[in-house]
Amino acid sequence: MDKIEKGIAALILLGSLLTLAFEPPWIDLRQFGARPVQINTIGSGSGHSLTVETKLFQQGTNGIPGDGITVAGAGQEPQMHTPGAPTVTTGIAATLTVPDALLVAGANGSSPYAYRLFARDALGSKTAAGPITKIDSGPAALGASRIQIATWSLTGNTLTFTTSQPSRLAKDALFHSTLTTNAEAAGGWFPVSGASPNSFMVNNVPQSAPTAKEDMIISSGKGGVATFYVGNAITWSPIKGGTGVTSVYEVFVCAKRPGDLAFHIIGTSLPNTFYSENQGGVASTRFVDFGWNNPMLPWYVSDVDCNATTPTPSLFTTRVDGGGGTMALHIADALPRSITNALVRFNNAPALNAGLAAAAGTRPLLIPSDGPNARYVINSVVATPWKVTIWQQGDLALMEPLIVGSDVTWTGMLGKSNLGAPEFASTGTPIVYCWAYPCVYVSSLGNAQQAGADNFDELTFYTPTQNGLGMLVDAGWGMTWWRDGFISGGNSLDTAGIGLIIRPGGARYALYETVFGGGPDQVIDSSWTPMFYAAAGINQCCGVTGSVGTITIRDSMWNRRGFYELANGGPGISLEVDNAYRQGGITPLFTVQNYNGHIAGTIGITYAYHDTESQAAYAWFCNLGCTSGGGPPFFLGFTNSVSVDQNTRPLQITGGGNSPINPLSSPISSLRSR
Repeated sequence: MDKIEKGIAALILLGSLLTLAFEPPWIDLRQFGARPVQINTIGSGSGHSLTVETKLFQQGTNGIPGDGITVAGAGQEPQMHTPGAPTVTTGIAATLTVPDALLVAGANGSSPYAYRLFARDALGSKTAAGPITKIDSGPAALGASRIQIATWSLTGNTLTFTTSQPSRLAKDALFHSTLTTNAEAAGGWFPVSGASPNSFMVNNVPQSAPTAKEDMIISSGKGGVATFYVGNAITWSPIKGGTGVTSVYEVFVCAKRPGDLAFHIIGTSLPNTFYSENQGGVASTRFVDFGWNNPMLPWYVSDVDCNATTPTPSLFTTRVDGGGGTMALHIADALPRSITNALVRFNNAPALNAGLAAAAGTRPLLIPSDGPNARYVINSVVATPWKVTIWQQGDLALMEPLIVGSDVTWTGMLGKSNLGAPEFASTGTPIVYCWAYPCVYVSSLGNAQQAGADNFDELTFYTPTQNGLGMLVDAGWGMTWWRDGFISGGNSLDTAGIGLIIRPGGARYALYETVFGGGPDQVIDSSWTPMFYAAAGINQCCGVTGSVGTITIRDSMWNRRGFYELANGGPGISLEVDNAYRQGGITPLFTVQNYNGHIAGTIGITYAYHDTESQAAYAWFCNLGCTSGGGPPFFLGFTNSVSVDQNTRPLQITGGGNSPINPLSSPISSLRSR
């Protein structure tokens, strides 16, 4: 290197040192006009003039932009078509009670039900409500249903139950037997292998034992209860119109159940991807009504939309550039239409969009801490660019989803929780308050499924009420979570809340020191909804059916509910669990199910600790189109005893169906508690 080159290198180094000396190694969100406040009001106006009922909005000053502001129904007209009339089918759950659960026939009655749909796009526009579908053969009640067990007998590895009253259980339905005279032989979670009006049976249960003669009854008893879930499956054809963010994002299901005077929203579909199915996308066309209420809804959606006869324009977001501190605001961008008494919200989305753009590929974007109750509120959808790092020190409140792109690192290592650490968590982390469904959506706004490679570290995704969805992942490749918390709400109404859903990708998903918590109360069978749902493939990933790629869960903490992987056949399941602790569980801790053909793979659970609960550590269900040949090989290492269910302890391993559980040899694994 000659003297000139050395001189240039020295100047570059000196410039870098001076930059670090006078400029922090991060970009502060506040320099783009962000404020940790929440302002909810109504407004009227046209053009650049907007009159609101508060004086709290601020205009820009000293080079800092003015407040972001969002007006509901003031944006562009929706490009989506109005949904058609849905198809309604009554049945009994053949899976756990996930939003897109599968049902089998067997629950018809004489009660009337009516359903209709409306849809939204990611920008907040809404369709009119679609045509109504009515049925008069619905069940008397939705949700958990119970039948008294008269007798039971275990012959080889076939478990048979009889009832003294007609049973509605049908082949392939799931049920949970409790309060039997010997819970270790007859209690557990099972798929029905065969049924008659007064009996049902399960093949390939794990609690078999050697017998003196073939077909000899080795155990029998009386009494008990079989619980199963009854639902109405609402399905619809894909809704056309729009592309990308102007296409259908979610579908809202309105119901009029027996005793209802009017339609009300009972649930939301899982989101559609922004890219087509032939590029790995998902079009959600199914929702199952299990009788639950209190869904998580956007701030501009209500039961009124169930009867809307015209579409509603999207959200309109801009900035305040005049009239700050008064009710008569001047806004930077003209309203596309005149509005009267529209919902108006303060919004940090413009600041977050600007900050993310500035941080992409450069310095991290800092979300600072401004006090114990300070939250940066986001009231419209924001999408991250690729290759960006977010340092979260303070708290976020997401009223609309944050769409996370590829190669994103989002960490809370610089901050601490203003609520303290969640129960059983190793540390208190900055909070993402979740008022959106989902709260965080890992997906691509492009034309195909993205690569993924995101990292989420030391964050708590917290639903303050109930029935939220903390994070949905539609990334094609691996992701990592470290010391994160997924809390779906902790009250008795939280029957459908889910912390994390992964729809099939192609590689490894690793979770370390993760906490999953939620409701409802510790009442067995009050919910069968998992906290972590690894969904089945629907021909979307790489053109094949299947399951989520390799999942690794280490040093995890759970409350109430557990993990559920549903497979649609495919190349195999890979689940590695090391050191899982759960308190007060009401479902199996880890459940794996296949409903199509044979599936291979490996499932390893090396340590599972039960704290005051009577539920199995592992359940395997093979029903519907699942074929024989043995389930994925698995081993269960050390587990402590589960709590007593009536007089005996239930099984640590449960399930069965068309294919038996397939244990690997392990010197410390056991089918029964010790």
